Amino acid sequence: MLAAAVGGATQDDVYLLIALGELYVDLNNSPLVQPATVPVFLNRQAAAHDYQNPMVVSKSSSNTPMREPRLGSEVSWDGRRWDILNCGQTHVVLRRTDDNSITQLPAAAFHTLMENGEITVTSSHPNDDNPEIMDQLSKASEEDLRQANSRHEIVHRLLDGTTSTAPIPVSSRTGRRWRERYKKAEAQYGSGYLGLIPQTHRRGNGAAKLPEATRKLMATVIHQDYETHKQKSIYASWSALQTACVNQGLIAPSYETFRQAVHAGAGHLQILKRAGPRAAYQKESFYWELELKTPRHGDRPFEIGHVDHTELDVELVCSTTGRNRIVLLGAGVEDTPSWRSPL
Repeated sequence: MLAAAVGGATQDDVYLLIALGELYVDLNNSPLVQPATVPVFLNRQAAAHDYQNPMVVSKSSSNTPMREPRLGSEVSWDGRRWDILNCGQTHVVLRRTDDNSITQLPAAAFHTLMENGEITVTSSHPNDDNPEIMDQLSKASEEDLRQANSRHEIVHRLLDGTTSTAPIPVSSRTGRRWRERYKKAEAQYGSGYLGLIPQTHRRGNGAAKLPEATRKLMATVIHQDYETHKQKSIYASWSALQTACVNQGLIAPSYETFRQAVHAGAGHLQILKRAGPRAAYQKESFYWELELKTPRHGDRPFEIGHVDHTELDVELVCSTTGRNRIVLLGAGVEDTPSWRSPL
């Protein structure tokens, strides 16, 4: 972890980013007392998928960082070159490049050989340094990665074709679309995971279309013409705005734009200006606790009751004999003699 940051950041910088949550480390499985083997991710969602593999340092090497192997990587073992065909949770499948022979190793044994330096990664995936890949990953938010991880699990089940008791939580059309995107990204970038990242940041132009002067005038009309005790309709205030725009030579907004701007400011303050405090009371924030400075609230007496759950000692006395019959101490009972009311 720290060796990969040499030259760009200090150890204190890395630890500070982890403490602030800017970098994610699984502290339960990766203790910081062994920083050379601690994987670091951009966030929790990135750690959930193995596309962004952490930078680690081999125990037998010096200070030269290398990437963890994954599908498509080339490794050197016993003087021969091997391609990783599958890097699963239990086994790693290798193919020798000279005769295409297949060898399967337990994952634990494979990583032990990696730590001892007997297996070294000679080259990672050819698209690791693709700027387009890094650009997509850098623009993806934590929510985007979370959705991509969820989609990856579904697509993995669709590609395997294995029967499962749990149904696919999406329609068949959505599943086909995700599967096509996965295969297209796998052929283009070497990782189908990229095709499952949502591209919501590329949806149209979200910038304001109206000029700044028009938006200021619209806000003025809403505050000074619509939000008054005259209780004008939205259409009447919009008509006044149209006239004001013509007089000032500004682009007039549509009725729908003005209506949305009015509803965006709806709430207690707007109702208070138009209909008064009694009508606006329903939109006020509720007082969950009573304090000395809590104002009177409620349209009528005893409309709102605040229940005090403090346990008190209660003593019951017979109305005829005047004798104590039962004493309740908080939630418990001290004495419960059997007796019948004379009534």
